[in-house]
Amino acid sequence: MSTCAWPFPALSADDVAQAQVVAQCARVGLAVDWGVPPSHGAMLRFDVRGPFGTLQLVVSADSWCPRMLPSLSGLAWSELVDRETLACWLPDSRLLDIRQVLLDDALVELREVVPTGLSAVSRELRPFLASAQGPAWIERAELVPQLGARDPIVNLSLPVDLEVARLHVPMQRLRSLAPGSVLLLAQFQPVARIGAQRLYTFDFTLETVSVNTPFDFVEDDADGVGLDPMPVAPAPSAPGLDVARLPVTVEVVLCQLQQRVGDLGALQPGTVFNLPVDTWTQLQLRVNGQVIARGELVQVGDQLGVQLHQAPVLT
Repeated sequence: MSTCAWPFPALSADDVAQAQVVAQCARVGLAVDWGVPPSHGAMLRFDVRGPFGTLQLVVSADSWCPRMLPSLSGLAWSELVDRETLACWLPDSRLLDIRQVLLDDALVELREVVPTGLSAVSRELRPFLASAQGPAWIERAELVPQLGARDPIVNLSLPVDLEVARLHVPMQRLRSLAPGSVLLLAQFQPVARIGAQRLYTFDFTLETVSVNTPFDFVEDDADGVGLDPMPVAPAPSAPGLDVARLPVTVEVVLCQLQQRVGDLGALQPGTVFNLPVDTWTQLQLRVNGQVIARGELVQVGDQLGVQLHQAPVLT
């Protein structure tokens, strides 16, 4: 079998690891610079911890010590071999001053001194965080994105369907509907959805929606909550499939709202928000996600129904 060289840049395992570090930093809002670490001298390894996760950083002893221990200038900091040598001189002030908001309240601890030539940081282009004590080269990052005001995803709008019922209507019945026809909502179970995923149950008036129970966003929809029970048809007396009696699932949707990710994350039982004007007069009937008809909510005796404005259009 012949082989040919791909015309794409080849990434080493180290390149991939560095890309993952930079991606993690970007997700939590840390600004990363690039540079080449010093080729000689001892390095100080720091652990930086906070709600964001942990960072393992190394700083050149020749860069850190003169800035933090000015009274001991002239010592051969590049020849440090262990933490104990430095421990008695550690200042009470913050050990690393990285001017980034995420790290303002972080706990910084000197973990160890890495003697010259033993640091895991390669002498190639590497990511680092700028600090008042010199470049803090990133060896390891385990960061957890926080959904907050600075996270751009909180402003992402998603289409949320306010579904009030699901009906199983035989194809023959669906084709016979005309403007003015009424479909009764035998099981009225309002559920907000994005696609097939349930978000929350709700109650509504002509003007507002009130959240009842938010679902777990990763919960599947396999149990079919909100579906009308499908009638069991008797066995046909003749072979073949009676397509006219084939039940079609019709979704009755009050409206579609654009809701921000941040707002969805803050939903609690009792949360209330406004509906567009006259929403109840513009319900959508959907099959496989496509609108086949529109109508309005009406009351028939002690039940609710949808009176169609048009005959269903089945494409």
